[in-house]
Amino acid sequence: MSQRKENTVTQEDIIKQQLYINEFRNMNKQFEKNSDYKTFYIQTYGCQMNEHDSENLKAMFDLMDLTQADSQNDADIIIYNTCAVRENAELKVYGNLHALKKLKNKNKNLIIAVCGCMMQQPHEVDEIKTKFPHVSMVFGTHNLYKF
Repeated sequence: MSQRKENTVTQEDIIKQQLYINEFRNMNKQFEKNSDYKTFYIQTYGCQMNEHDSENLKAMFDLMDLTQADSQNDADIIIYNTCAVRENAELKVYGNLHALKKLKNKNKNLIIAVCGCMMQQPHEVDEIKTKFPHVSMVFGTHNLYKF
């Protein structure tokens, strides 16, 4: 049984999202040479819905004029899109979050985010906040559009 919560996004929310995207893109262009955020990397764990959500995130990054990195080692923003249904996916996420600590220590400006239906479970969010302080943000599928 999926933890996915269907959410109706209002027209007002879509307009806000577009305004934020435009603001980020303009800010990034203004400081292009010195900008810390030029590339992103998304790792998807789990089901086809997670794949779909990752495609939506990629589209948002494209609108912000960021480029997809070939690996997380080359990214300025890393997102792990997680699944709550498949236990193996959860275990992989935790294992890989440990490895990201080294990248964060090398690059203090690195943004690490964990999203997906796994992040809609309060105990999982608490565990990530407690065990992985190098993670910058967590958000569930219900507020993906706010990213």
